[in-house]
Amino acid sequence: MYKDREKAKLASKERMRKYRQGVTKGVTKEGVTGQGVTYPILYALGDIKKRAKLRCICQNLSNHGVLKDVRYGVSGPTMDVVAELLEAF
Repeated sequence: MYKDREKAKLASKERMRKYRQGVTKGVTKEGVTGQGVTYPILYALGDIKKRAKLRCICQNLSNHGVLKDVRYGVSGPTMDVVAELLEAF
């Protein structure tokens, strides 16, 4: 793509800088404002079809005894927390 390695390095740094600006939209020096942050578990709990799927998944994971080991998403809550949320709502 770039013949000059230095230009390629600068272009890569620029792409990462632009990417990080979009990712850290809600993060300020005071803390996280919630702007630009989504909570997919809340959307899943509100959808009837996804709730049914989550209930089935939690039941199967509970049967295998790995409910606390599996997370909802990459850094989301563990599935035992999701199961408690399903019961609460």
